[in-house]
Amino acid sequence: MRRRLAERVGDERFQRFFGSGTRLDLSDRVLTVVADDRFAADLIDRRCGRELRTLAAEFGMTVVYQVDAQERPRHAPAPQAGRPRTQTRARPRVRRRRLDDFVVGDSNRIAHAAAVRTAESTETCPPLIIHGGCGVGKTHLLDGIAERYGRLNAGAKTVVTTAETFVSGFVQAVRAGEMSSFRARFRGAALVCIDDAQVFAGKASTQQEVMHTLDQLAASGARIVLACDVPPDSAGFDRRLASRLAACLSVRISPPEAELRHRIIRHKVSERGLVLEAGACALIADAAGPSVRDLEGAIVQVEAMTRLLEPGASVDRTSVARALHLRRGMAGPSEPRNRPVAIERIIDEVCGSLRVDTGELFGQGRHRQVVLARGLIVELCRRLTNRSYPEIARAMRRPNHSSVITAHNRIRERMRAEERLELGGAIGTRSIAELADWLESRIHSPIGHG
Repeated sequence: MRRRLAERVGDERFQRFFGSGTRLDLSDRVLTVVADDRFAADLIDRRCGRELRTLAAEFGMTVVYQVDAQERPRHAPAPQAGRPRTQTRARPRVRRRRLDDFVVGDSNRIAHAAAVRTAESTETCPPLIIHGGCGVGKTHLLDGIAERYGRLNAGAKTVVTTAETFVSGFVQAVRAGEMSSFRARFRGAALVCIDDAQVFAGKASTQQEVMHTLDQLAASGARIVLACDVPPDSAGFDRRLASRLAACLSVRISPPEAELRHRIIRHKVSERGLVLEAGACALIADAAGPSVRDLEGAIVQVEAMTRLLEPGASVDRTSVARALHLRRGMAGPSEPRNRPVAIERIIDEVCGSLRVDTGELFGQGRHRQVVLARGLIVELCRRLTNRSYPEIARAMRRPNHSSVITAHNRIRERMRAEERLELGGAIGTRSIAELADWLESRIHSPIGHG
């Protein structure tokens, strides 16, 4: 069920809303979404509810939401608006990722050391910002910091949330006139971790509240950790928030180097009880994309196919090649998927195939072919690169990344609606999903345009 849902909502949304802290229970023709709190359940319903209900209907099931801590149904009394996800020793929770499980290498050593110091030091720690591309381990470190700090400081209040949850809670609190309740969620916290901080960019009122929250936390001696897809000085924050964050300790996580990729694969395969034969590890490393998340996805695929077709067997090069051949973008068992391509290559291919001038693409034009090209470029960038939305926006010369997110959401809606286009030439008549796959194959082709 989780795999089918990930296909429906996309990897990014699935990781954000179902990656940790939320579980799916199946029983008696009911799909129960168990979330951290009422607000998280409402947010999941708004962002993924349609896909959840459609998928459940295919199995003759209905969707019900429950809250993890009290097992309350969605219509029961719940905390006031804007409550972030909270973790304390007094409240047992789903096991979170730990610092002990984080595989350290040259690309993430400094970030890991900073995380350990923040979690363990008895001295005052400066606010910490961990930045890097998608899927390199930022959320793992945030979870690990919260888990270890909570274990070493019994009873201390720790808050782990996302910028999107913060924004949505803030907006709801403003509309309901409940700002004092919203702010109370952070009052008395000894540690606050906020993921996806780049979401704050372009939201002036929210950034002002973020500054207020950070100031209050700093004054009380709380430890603050933020994770961001891009360096804070490139995230598009306004001058005042950027100035506040300039005083933080900022550390980068890069995509894992070759030696670390192999150690991550062996670690994660061992966790799953699989045995890798000679050469299989290198084949997974070569076939997967550059991020840890890409490696995890490849391992999940290999594990599923191995247990399905050869239960109990060790994993050799043949089984890896067969399993990864089924993944999108793989040319065949002997042809590992290409490394992530440059955004410029994607832009050139899409514009050339759709006969869209790059000047129109980078401008303000809203011609349907230009809008289509923008959406497809973002979709392909998310498939074929490890670039964040702000980085894609800069490459497309958009004023902010919210327009890029909007373009991506719209093209995904059109793909789910199975919209078909008659474009003539080499493209002919295709659905938008088929067009995206066709463009992806041309981008991977060594022939290029033709």
